[in-house]
Amino acid sequence: MHDFTNPTLRNKFTNYPALIGGIEQHLISKKRVLGQRSLWKGQYDCGFWTPHSMFHYPYLLTSAYYSGKIPNWRRNRLVGDSVSVMGDSGGFQAATLGADIDPVKILRWQEANCNIGFTLDLPPAIVKANYAGPVRSLNVYWVDDKEFDRCLDVTIRNNDIYAANRINKNLHIMNCTHGETDERFDKWINAVRHYPFEGWGGGVKPTSDPLVQAMGLCRFWRNGITDRIHLLGVGGKNVIPLICYATKYFTRLTADASSYGQGYLSKVYWHPTEIGRLISFGRNPEMFDEYDEESYNFGGASKVMKYEGLDKLPCECPICREIDHPDILAQRGSIGGALIALHNLYWLLSWIDSMLEMTYDELASYIENTSSKRCLQAVDFLETCMNQSYQKAINKYFDLLPSDMVGPRQFSLF
Repeated sequence: MHDFTNPTLRNKFTNYPALIGGIEQHLISKKRVLGQRSLWKGQYDCGFWTPHSMFHYPYLLTSAYYSGKIPNWRRNRLVGDSVSVMGDSGGFQAATLGADIDPVKILRWQEANCNIGFTLDLPPAIVKANYAGPVRSLNVYWVDDKEFDRCLDVTIRNNDIYAANRINKNLHIMNCTHGETDERFDKWINAVRHYPFEGWGGGVKPTSDPLVQAMGLCRFWRNGITDRIHLLGVGGKNVIPLICYATKYFTRLTADASSYGQGYLSKVYWHPTEIGRLISFGRNPEMFDEYDEESYNFGGASKVMKYEGLDKLPCECPICREIDHPDILAQRGSIGGALIALHNLYWLLSWIDSMLEMTYDELASYIENTSSKRCLQAVDFLETCMNQSYQKAINKYFDLLPSDMVGPRQFSLF
């Protein structure tokens, strides 16, 4: 069983699992209906941060837009003092839902409930959600210069409010960044970098593309930022190895993702010994071909099988050891999905820790043997940037990067 509190590993890269509604509501609905907490097998709940968790992981991310509506959220959700909570501000909801959010109220909620909080930004993008069954994928459309400047102005006003009204100095505030091109990213960074905040948050789309994520990290580097960077919503089986490798040049990297939660929605179980192999306890395997590859196994499924015929689960994690028969995961109701999500999360966190324990040469070899060609290119992009220049890396991979992010080709003679 992994020790997820290992400070050596945590100093490199920390994954903050996004708190999915299914896990949270399963915990709370049982409490509301029964008048007490209903424990799995009389011992465990479906959290990963509570005293009754089947395993304990002391990091999580939640959104102030949703959790901020709950009085005494931390106590209500059984979040102890040893758990580090990262509080998103709700800027995404402001952009996609048109939500009217008071930055002072968000800040006060973050100060009362969080260890790390993001400034209330207004993302300069149009985001549209597509659904295939329970699975959601997002399409992002960039805005014109006028709208970009408006979003930046709103973010600056909110930053001013955060800087003037913060009370709890123990809350580490992350300065949100945006910009799909170098020029826009630099313009945003230069407009907000003077604020006395403690870190940076950002994320480029698509979040499952390791080459794009390498470019995003290197944009921070070229602006002199190499510490306390959070990658928003970034994950994937080919991106996480890249982030672990990037700790060679960046310190205190963090990221959040909710991909483990697909286990709750569609009862997709990640096989413990083979990346890309899935076991379905719900939908028919042939239906997975319809879905966006980022939705399953945090980066794409290569093999999907039905659970019928399994006498036991192929895993000895703390969750699977408490499941007497695989049929339990397929039963009606929410407990099967909650258990699968917890198994997926434990698998993900254990996999991350195994990479963080490698030397960088060992990790590079591991990526070469197990990850996609694009992940290998992402590692080379990073090394080219650090050892030669950012522009050299851009020129080398220009044809493989999204055209709306790199603009016209630029050449360097040196």
